[in-house]
Amino acid sequence: MAKAIYISATEKNAGKTSISIGLIKYLTEKGMRVGFMKPLAQRYVEVNGGRFSEDAVLVKRIFELPYRLEDMSPVIVEKGLTEEYITKKRRSFKRRIVSAFRRIAQDSDFVVVEGTGHAGVGSCLDMSNSDVAKAISAPTLMMAEGGIGNTIDRIMLNRSLFELKGAMILGIVINKVREDKYEKIQNVLRTALETKGMHTFGFVPYICHLATPTIAQIGEETNATVISGDEGLEEEINDITVATMEPHAVLDLILNSKKNLFLIASSDRLDVLLAIVAAFFEGAKNLKGILLSGNNLPPANILHALKKTGIPVLIARVGVYTLASMLSNLTVKITPGDNKRIESLHKLIAKHIDIELIMRQMEREKEIPWGLWDGGERY
Repeated sequence: MAKAIYISATEKNAGKTSISIGLIKYLTEKGMRVGFMKPLAQRYVEVNGGRFSEDAVLVKRIFELPYRLEDMSPVIVEKGLTEEYITKKRRSFKRRIVSAFRRIAQDSDFVVVEGTGHAGVGSCLDMSNSDVAKAISAPTLMMAEGGIGNTIDRIMLNRSLFELKGAMILGIVINKVREDKYEKIQNVLRTALETKGMHTFGFVPYICHLATPTIAQIGEETNATVISGDEGLEEEINDITVATMEPHAVLDLILNSKKNLFLIASSDRLDVLLAIVAAFFEGAKNLKGILLSGNNLPPANILHALKKTGIPVLIARVGVYTLASMLSNLTVKITPGDNKRIESLHKLIAKHIDIELIMRQMEREKEIPWGLWDGGERY
């Protein structure tokens, strides 16, 4: 019978999907049949007319999992759903989630179940992370971002809700730990959490390239159209700058940049566009792409000069500052073809998380209690 682990976090964007992907890869390389599930999801994509968790779709495509998306992503929290549930226009989602989980578990040796946000997310539907973990009898691996005081406070706050619901926390993984504070955070947090009766299974360092977007991801986030330079779309970007300054300042910025630079510029700022072209032919090596803002393309001769740089040129039909706002909140997500990042995650997790210790700890827990469920009528 399958075992399962529930991946929760103290806050959003703590690295649940990244850890899930790394864990699945590790276990599949051990010869295990690993299932995946995202019980509740707020962000979705459309596949064959249905709406499913973008994380579930991603994991299914990366590992070519055989499970139905309807089971991997049973509940999408769309606009209005919470109100419908509270006003009794929707029934409880517990049966749907538990039934979907059981179908995946039947064909798996191990199931990785990824939660949404912190422990309380989903409470408005009576299906918080702690509720779901309890319903499927899965111990929880909690993710928290590297720090000391604030990290401990968040862990204890989230722990209290799991304890209230009777859901077990297996232990903690600390993610995105700054390299210059790694040893200090590791020593202090491990000691602090052990005194509170909590296991720590690993401390994962912050790796810059796992958090930096590619030009393709920038284009997708802004609904931009690629004009030229397709071959450079997988370049990773460290610095996104809005080029609204005078041309000489743009020239200085590009020529002196030490990071992979991506510029946002209005399509009607011809002086800025000419400065970009000039900088490139002056030997600028770190300018990796340009996103034009506006409803119209630049004049043909300037567009031709931009294309000759060979770097990606994109255009989005919104204002410069709207684009800047969109990208300021950009969360980098791994894509199915992102083999470099997937392999990096695998190595990172194998090195910094004691998965064998997690598995031994789980061995002390009983297997999924199939007898508590008989086709969805009882739990």
